[in-house]
Amino acid sequence: MTALDQQLTRLSFLAPDIISAIIDGSQPENLTGRRILRMGNIPLCWKAQRAMLGFS
Repeated sequence: MTALDQQLTRLSFLAPDIISAIIDGSQPENLTGRRILRMGNIPLCWKAQRAMLGFS
């Protein structure tokens, strides 16, 4: 598995409402795709993801 594959796989574990917000462009201003891909460990827990990514 390449590094890009690993990064994209991490994105597939994001909470559905976070993905929808990103697609709609309504995510927090400082949340970019680049920032998400650079994050080390995104939690699997959707509630923890929301807090980490600024959706709380």
